[in-house]
Amino acid sequence: MRYSVEKSEHIFETGQLHEKTNQIDNISSSFEQKASKSDTTFEKVACRDKLLQAIANATHTLITNRDQNKAVLRALQFLGEAVYVDRVYIFEHHNHPETGRPATSQRYEWTQGDVEPQIANPDLQNVEYTDMQLLWWYERLIQRETVNGLIRQMPEPGRKVLEEQGIISLLVLPIYIGDELWGFIGFDDCHNEREWSADDELILTAVAASFGGMVKRMDTEKKLQQTLNELSTFNEKLEEKIKQAVFENQQKEMMIQQQSKQVAMGDIINSIAHQWRQPLNGISLMASNIALDAELGSSPEEIIEQANQIIEVVGSMSQTITDFMGFFNDNQKLTTFSIQEVMKCIFDLMQSQIYSRNIVLYVEALEDIQVTTHRNDLQQVLINIMSNAIHAFDDRVDNRHRKIQVSATLKEEMVLQVRIQDNAGGIPQDYLDEIFKPYFTTKQKGKGTGLGLSISKKIVEERLQGKIHASNHGDGAQFVIEIPLLIEGDHDND
Repeated sequence: MRYSVEKSEHIFETGQLHEKTNQIDNISSSFEQKASKSDTTFEKVACRDKLLQAIANATHTLITNRDQNKAVLRALQFLGEAVYVDRVYIFEHHNHPETGRPATSQRYEWTQGDVEPQIANPDLQNVEYTDMQLLWWYERLIQRETVNGLIRQMPEPGRKVLEEQGIISLLVLPIYIGDELWGFIGFDDCHNEREWSADDELILTAVAASFGGMVKRMDTEKKLQQTLNELSTFNEKLEEKIKQAVFENQQKEMMIQQQSKQVAMGDIINSIAHQWRQPLNGISLMASNIALDAELGSSPEEIIEQANQIIEVVGSMSQTITDFMGFFNDNQKLTTFSIQEVMKCIFDLMQSQIYSRNIVLYVEALEDIQVTTHRNDLQQVLINIMSNAIHAFDDRVDNRHRKIQVSATLKEEMVLQVRIQDNAGGIPQDYLDEIFKPYFTTKQKGKGTGLGLSISKKIVEERLQGKIHASNHGDGAQFVIEIPLLIEGDHDND
């Protein structure tokens, strides 16, 4: 501002006038300098506030946005617009996949105006610092120092790479995660020779730290998600393996149970074969008598009587076949039946084995108890135990006083207890805990499969919802089976 002095009634000497004029000029100049300095300070404060606000916005975006790409690009936009640059980018530091030497790759970029983006430039992916002749740049970054200045003033090595991207001046700050250099963030000015101040570097260093924290968080979340995905995949595979193992185990158990049935069937067929010898001989003899009587002219009444005897014997044999088939059908439904009836069928089928070994069968307290359960499963268990009791006498030299005792009573109001005892010498004490294991047998090699008792235990516990126990009693073995009288479910009435 200039001040003018008009003529006054007072007359000053020339020297005094010049002195006053100079004083006014000095004051005016001082006011102008102060005003100019004040304007510059105001602008700097405004720019700094805008940059700090941009950093706050960028940091908030990085923290709250779960989409990493969107978060980073949005943050770069905040920063680029706040500091008035043409390009902001992030490079990740790593070792070259082939040579193992220090290299870098561009991961993110924001540009504005007519500046050409470089994110798709293949020369900026997996590029070694030595290839760009920017090894000096890398050395500054690992020392946590910035790269700041005009491109034309930078060292000749590597300058061409920067000039080809249209960069006139730049500021590059290292991004650290802990004590490791993760990469760097750069700010390019492609239109002006810009000098970055120490304050700018200091403030933008906070940005690099924010990106470092974001990368660490994202990396942790990525690893966590990867672990969760791997765990989920593992669980799915484990579930499939468990299902497959369960299926295979079920198939194996079915096969073992079928083998056990076949063994029992063999024993019963052998028993039936012995049992049928006498009636078959009787049928043959009666048929011969009928033929002879017919030739001799015997009365029709005698012939009819002998024929009826044959029919009666054949009917009994036919019932044996019916009982045998009923024992091994695959009906899985629950049925209601009398325990007396089941035990009678078993005794009839096995009577030949019992009598041929000179065994006396004692039936005690065999009450007429109605049971609703899986009949075929119960029959298989009882046959297995009876067969073991019968075969236990095969190794005994003494042929006298052989006996098997069977009882079926109500232990509690709704529990059936079947007890089978023999006097064949018992089970060795060391074997009592082993006899229900698959393929364990006390019989001589080739005389037992070791499946009968293991299958019986599984059937009793899983199918019949009961329990089975073995012990030594007196001079023999004792097996006790306890099952509920009623199993809920779909069932047929016999």
